[in-house]
Amino acid sequence: MRMFRLIAVSVCVAMLPVLAACEPGPQPIAYGEYTCDQCVMGISDTRFGSEIVTATGKIHRFDSVECLASFAMEMDQANIHSIWVTDFNQPEVLVRATEAVFLAGGELNSPMGMSLLAFPSREQSEPIRTTFGGDLIEWPELLERVNANAALHGGHAHRSGDEAFVATTDRPSEPIE
Repeated sequence: MRMFRLIAVSVCVAMLPVLAACEPGPQPIAYGEYTCDQCVMGISDTRFGSEIVTATGKIHRFDSVECLASFAMEMDQANIHSIWVTDFNQPEVLVRATEAVFLAGGELNSPMGMSLLAFPSREQSEPIRTTFGGDLIEWPELLERVNANAALHGGHAHRSGDEAFVATTDRPSEPIE
């Protein structure tokens, strides 16, 4: 029994550096396999998937930026590690929501109808904006729009007027690859 404990302790000690280096981060979205944690629709359109990573590493997946934003506004902010959106032009790439730029209100619809598309930069959004219209906004304004839309339509965003609510924070950390 003593030998077993010694081996178990040795293995745990050896794993500490590996475990310490494991920072919670986004995971590739398996389209067609998950349902949205907000609206429960299937996540199928590769241009709109998004994720919230909790401080414990749990991943919440969404079919649209609208659902992501509504869910984020309902969460305890201390529990959010990071928020990720799909680059509309490169569906396999996830971008931090707080670093993304969003095209809002153009002629292209997103799954929940608010026409919210995410891009890693203004320059990369320009061809789509030129063709389909819309306004370029950043994460804080997107949250305001989703909250206002939810209020108009009896939706899930409940935090209007809550000045303590930030939802713009990703915990400061090294970039997650």
